[in-house]
Amino acid sequence: MKRILGKKFSFIFISLLCIALLGPACITVSRADDTLTKDSGGSYLIYTPSDLVKFRDMVNGGSLDIKGRLMADIDLSGVCSASLGSWTPIADIWEHIYSGTFDGQGHKLTNLYIKTDADYAGLFGVISDDSEIKNLTVSGAVFGTSTEGETNVGCIAGWNRGTMKNCVSSGSVSSTGRYVGGIAGCNTGTVKNCVSTGSVSCTYQYAAGIVGYNEYGTVTNCAATGSASSVLPGGVVGWNHGGTVTNCGWLNTGPSKGIAYNDASGTREYITSFTAAALKNGRIVVACLPSISSLKITNGGIGTVALTTYPMAVADTSPYIVSADSAVDPSALADSSVSISSITVTGKSEGSGVLSVDVCITPTLFSGDCSEKTTAMVLNDLEVSLSVLPTSKPDGNGSDSCNAGFGALALLAVLPMFLRKRK
Repeated sequence: MKRILGKKFSFIFISLLCIALLGPACITVSRADDTLTKDSGGSYLIYTPSDLVKFRDMVNGGSLDIKGRLMADIDLSGVCSASLGSWTPIADIWEHIYSGTFDGQGHKLTNLYIKTDADYAGLFGVISDDSEIKNLTVSGAVFGTSTEGETNVGCIAGWNRGTMKNCVSSGSVSSTGRYVGGIAGCNTGTVKNCVSTGSVSCTYQYAAGIVGYNEYGTVTNCAATGSASSVLPGGVVGWNHGGTVTNCGWLNTGPSKGIAYNDASGTREYITSFTAAALKNGRIVVACLPSISSLKITNGGIGTVALTTYPMAVADTSPYIVSADSAVDPSALADSSVSISSITVTGKSEGSGVLSVDVCITPTLFSGDCSEKTTAMVLNDLEVSLSVLPTSKPDGNGSDSCNAGFGALALLAVLPMFLRKRK
C-alpha cells in the first residue's frame, strides 16, 4: 500500500512540476483571428496577409473611410500568385473608392500579384480626394489585361485622387492598354516624395516611372530608377494634362524625356535625368523611412533606429537630413533621443507601443548635375513598433523558459525507470 501511495505521490509531484515549467513556456496568447483590432486613433492594425485581406474586404464591402496601419512586413505570396490567382485591389471599383488613411509605417508589402482586365489595378484601385497613402513600400508584379485600351495601372494605385507620399515601389507594372505608372496609373491628386525602382510598360501610350497620366494633379520631389517602355514613355510622367510636375528626376538609362507629353495646360519645372554615378554617390534623395519597422529592447536596454534615404541609402545623410524629432507612446515605455540620422531608444518599463519620428529633409534639386538641394521639408508620422521586454529574456523569445520546459520533459522520460525501481 505504501509503495502504491509512493508511486502516486511521485507521479503527481513530477507531473505538477512539468505543468508548472511547461505551461508558461509553451502557451502563448494571441488575438482572435476573425477580427481586426483598432488603436486609440481608430486605425485597424494589420499584422498578417489575412489581416490585409480582411481590411480589403471591409473597404470593398462599403466601409470606405476606415483607417489602416501596417504593423509588420507582409508577404502576399500565400494570398496571390500566378497559381493562386490575382489580388483584388482595395477599392476595386469606382463605387468602392477609398477615402481613408493608410499608413505603411515603413513596412514592406512583398509579392503583390495582380492580373486583371479591370479599369483600376494596383494594391489600391481608386483613392478619393480625402484619402492619404503614406510611408509604404510595395513590390510585386501587376498586369493590366484590358482589351479596351483605357486602363489605369500602378503598383500602389490604379487612380489616385488623394495624397500619396513617402512611398516606394519596385517590381514590374505592365498593361495591354495605356496609362501605367510605377506609383499610380492615373493621378488627379498629389504624389510627392515617392520612388519607383521597377520596370513599367504598356502597349499604347504613356508608361512612366511615377505616374502614367497626370490630369490636373501634382507630382513633386519624386525619382524613378527603372525602365519605361511604351508608345511615348516618360521617365517620370507620361502625359501631363493640366497638371504640375516639379523637382523630379529619372535615371538617364531610361526614356529620353522626363515627361513624354506635356500639353499647353501642363506646368513643369526642374525635371532632369541623373546618372548612375550620381545615384551611387548618394546625390539623389527624395524620401526617407526608418531602417527597421519594429524594435525590441529589454527594460533598461538600448536600441537604435537609423533613418534610410531613398532611392539610394546614403552613408552620410547629414547633407540631406536636417533634423529629426522623436517621441514614444506611451511615454513611460522608453526614452528616445535623436542624433540627426538615427534615434536611440532606452527601455524604461515592459510593454509595447510606438516610436514616432518626424524628419526634416532637403531633397535633391533636379537641375544640372543634381549636386544641389532644394527647400527643406518635413516628412512626419514615421513610426516604428516598439516592444520593451523583461531583462531576463533579452532575446524576447522565451528561450530560458523553453529550456526549463525541455528539462521537465526529461524528467517525464525517466519517470517510468524511477517507478520500476520502487517495485
